[in-house]
Amino acid sequence: MQSQTLLGLQDRFSDVEFIPIASSIRNVRRYKTDFEVNMLMQSARINEMAIYDSIKGINAGLTEIDIAKKFNQSLVNQGAIPSLTMIKAGRAAVGGQRRQRDDILLQEGDILWFDSDAIYNGYWSDIARVYAVGKVSTLQMKRYQALRNGMMAAYSYIRPGRTGKQIFTHVMDTIHRSGFPEYRRHHVGHAIGVEPYELPILGPHDHNYVEEGMILSVETPYYEFGIGALHIEDPLYIGSGSNKFLTLNPVPELHIL
Repeated sequence: MQSQTLLGLQDRFSDVEFIPIASSIRNVRRYKTDFEVNMLMQSARINEMAIYDSIKGINAGLTEIDIAKKFNQSLVNQGAIPSLTMIKAGRAAVGGQRRQRDDILLQEGDILWFDSDAIYNGYWSDIARVYAVGKVSTLQMKRYQALRNGMMAAYSYIRPGRTGKQIFTHVMDTIHRSGFPEYRRHHVGHAIGVEPYELPILGPHDHNYVEEGMILSVETPYYEFGIGALHIEDPLYIGSGSNKFLTLNPVPELHIL
């Protein structure tokens, strides 16, 4: 609730005690029911399919807006709502640029980056994929593989009882040991549900414990001017003995269009 709204209510209903419960609700929301797991899986797979629809028949010369239109239309056709769509092309694509531009055209040697959020029946998905157009440099491939190793390390390492800080440290160490020691990041994932960011956050200061029944949107993004974006993100269901990615083709190899 906005502070001004609360002040207005307190002034209007002076005999009523208002008790803040937002943090308690967010804490309860960390654990997902079977229905919620199914909704989040469907949301993620619709999002994933919209990306696949967007790259069918893709070629150099298309604008970012052309690609975004195909992506958003696919989401709508599948019953989802586009939200926070980030589709960027080229070596200047870095974090924070969300709006597509009609003067940025897909070119040979570009990285095409999807960091796409969608809402299906009130449940969010947040996945990321990148595609190389025509060719990929040795440096891009090496760094992408290091980020992919970090994702697979998260899949294997995350278990109930481990903290966000422990997971962050393990993923970062894996990426560094994979030949990418320059990699820096403030978190490597977050829970997701009826909000795009829920608790816990897998960061260096997060002492919250991961528990069975959570769904974490695990990610290893990297952006650099001159290279573009390299980014993988998938939702991961945390089970008692093993975990399960909810996307159909999680943590893919770098694909060349």
